[in-house]
Formats: sequence, structure tokens, C-alpha cells
Amino acid sequence: MAEKKVKDKQKKNIDSKPLEGLDTKVEKVKVLKTEIRATTFYIGPRVKRGILDNGTIFRGTLPKEVEELKEKYKSIVPLFISGKDYVKAINEVDKPGTRMNIIFNRALEEVYKK
Repeated sequence: MAEKKVKDKQKKNIDSKPLEGLDTKVEKVKVLKTEIRATTFYIGPRVKRGILDNGTIFRGTLPKEVEELKEKYKSIVPLFISGKDYVKAINEVDKPGTRMNIIFNRALEEVYKK
């Protein structure tokens, strides 16, 4: 019985003491929105070494230099492929007569016209 009184007294002391060092106000937590960074693959001919080569992968927005090359060589624009279309497009580039093969060859002619 004495043991029960001690436990009740300890419980009462715990319940009656304010929590020290803790802020009892609820604060709103800001949730940071993460930018969705799309992946873009370039499957066209090399335009400028080190900036736009075949197989270059871009995350997020394209660099300024690449945007300028897209303006200069309009035929390379369809050769920027999203990640979900990459496998299909890369297979088409290698098959003569397919849409992507024709686009690739036109870009090749435009970039390397002599």
C-alpha cells in the first residue's frame, strides 16, 4: 500500500510540473518544395565538343550555351528527348528510314554543311 502512495505521488509530481525547455506553442513547419528536375537526353550529332555531344544528359533546365545552339541549328531541337522516350528514340535513330533517323541525318547535314 505504501508503494502505491509513492507511485501516485511521483505521478502527481510528473503531471503537475511544466515541461522545461520545451516550447508548448505549435509552430507551423514550412515544407520546402523540391524542384522536379526533368532529365533530357541529346541524341543528335556533336555540335560543340564538351557542350553538346551525342549522348549528353541534362538535368533540369538546359544551359544557356545549349539554348543558343538550338536557336542556331533548328534541326537539332527534336533530338532532345525526355527520359521516358529515350529507349524508343535511340532505337529509331539507328534504323534507316524511321522518323528519328531522318531527323538525325538532317541535323547532321545542317551542323556539318560544307
